[in-house]
Amino acid sequence: MSARRAGEHVRHAAASVGDGAWRGRLAPGSAADVAVLDTDPFAEGSAAPLTSRVLTTVVAGRVVFADAEVRPG
Repeated sequence: MSARRAGEHVRHAAASVGDGAWRGRLAPGSAADVAVLDTDPFAEGSAAPLTSRVLTTVVAGRVVFADAEVRPG
């Protein structure tokens, strides 16, 4: 899946629950939910999300999870 297609899926998911104005994209004023993986799913192929490890998760602009290996200090 391309980055463009992934972005479309995220935007459509947010819009389908009525949150399209403030979720589903990385932009000023948006919720900024994002997960950082240890692989590039666009380079690794469609199975990558099934085997990738989550390194960090940000919800509404706040880090809610950080793997011990990437946690500062």
